[in-house]
Order: sequence, then C-alpha cells, then structure tokens
Amino acid sequence: AAILLDEPFADMSAEARWQFRRDLRLWRGQSAPTLVFATDDAAEAMALADRVTVMRQGEVVQTGTPRQLIEAPRNRYVGQVTGDPGINLMPCVIDGDRAVVEHLYIPVEPGLAARAAQTGKALELGIWPEFLRFSAAMVGGAVQVNIVGVDDRGASKLVTARVGKLHLTIKVPGHELVPGRQGWLVFPP
Repeated sequence: AAILLDEPFADMSAEARWQFRRDLRLWRGQSAPTLVFATDDAAEAMALADRVTVMRQGEVVQTGTPRQLIEAPRNRYVGQVTGDPGINLMPCVIDGDRAVVEHLYIPVEPGLAARAAQTGKALELGIWPEFLRFSAAMVGGAVQVNIVGVDDRGASKLVTARVGKLHLTIKVPGHELVPGRQGWLVFPP
C-alpha cells in the first residue's frame, strides 16, 4: 500500500505546514506505508524524504537520498533545484590539484581533480553557498570580492558577491556583519 500526496501543503499557513511536516515525520517513523509526496518545493522534499526523485519536464533526472543529491548532483539542474539557494557553478580548468576559475586557484581533492582532468570536457566547479566562508576583514587565503547585494533572511543572509565576471552566492549566519561594498571570500578545498 502507498499513500500519494500532491502538493499537500500548498494552501497551508507556515505554522500549519511546519506542524503537518512534524506530524508526518513522526507518523512515518511508526511503520507507515510508503508515502509518495509530489512537490515543487525542494526544501520541503529534502526535509521530509528518505529518497528524493528530481524530475524535469516529466523525466527523472536523479534519485537519491537528500545527502546524495547535495554531495553529488548529477547535473547543473539538480544543483540548482535541491539547494536553498542553488549551487554556485563556475567554468574552470584543472591545473594539478587545483581548479582555475578566472584568476583564482581553488584547491580540489587530488582524486577528483585527476578524474575531472581526464574527461576532456568543459568543466564547471560547483560550491554550495553555505561552504563558502565570508569575512568582512582580510584573512589568510581569502580573495577580495565586491558585494552586489544582501538578502537578509533573519537566521541567515545570502550575500551576492562578484569576483571578476562571476556572481557567487554566499550563505552567512544572520548575526554576521556584511560590509557595504567589499569583503573577503575563502573557498573550501
């Protein structure tokens, strides 16, 4: 047996959604039947599901646990729809154990760098906004960026920064000070 739900939270208030999601998770933990939950809200799907199927124009793009989708999105579409916000994508080339993006050298895991270099294809480096580290002051290994905008979400801020021609989104804690024009960015290896 399975239960099919199609956009069940669409007309609920934020508080009712939160309570229903909580109750649904508790109920699912009690040997409930399979639940198929259709939604276009990726955050909702990622919060509720044991396994998520990402679809585009009626076709399955990728299926996996929320963690698998975040750690290894199959393509740019999956990276854009599974995060909140979506993944930062930057055209790059591999130079040893580094990705070269514009004038920046970003360290990459050696095995991953070697596999990427062997593809012979155009490459894009993807970094989730929460893994970029922003600083109002210069820190070791940081790159200076121009602040384009700040979206204050209360518990967090989404900082849009420009590095050369690239626009990157950085997710920072809501209490962190974001200067008006410039800041510093550290890329994770």
